[in-house]
Amino acid sequence: MNLTGTWVSDDYDCPWGVAHTEVVTIIQDGDRITGTKVTGDDCVPAGDVTFSGVLRADSETVSVSWVVGHPHAPASGRHPGTIAIASPNLLLATAPGWREMRFRRVELDVPWR
Repeated sequence: MNLTGTWVSDDYDCPWGVAHTEVVTIIQDGDRITGTKVTGDDCVPAGDVTFSGVLRADSETVSVSWVVGHPHAPASGRHPGTIAIASPNLLLATAPGWREMRFRRVELDVPWR
């Protein structure tokens, strides 16, 4: 399964308690995946990598390193976590001390300019 595409989560907080809709573009190159923020916030700005990791061939789980931050120091740290592939269009992201974030794959209609 290839995870390349645009993914959306409504379960993202930054700072804690301030909900956002997060849009991420995932690029998969072999077993490596990288998620880059399309919509940014005070913790991780748009255009920054928000996670990266390796998809094991014998598993439907990706071990990732999340980029973390806060309004006074955006994208200033890393936190280990996992992304479970629930279906071709649903990812479940977790990390120690975090609540689960559900990412759904979306198709974006972008008009030609």
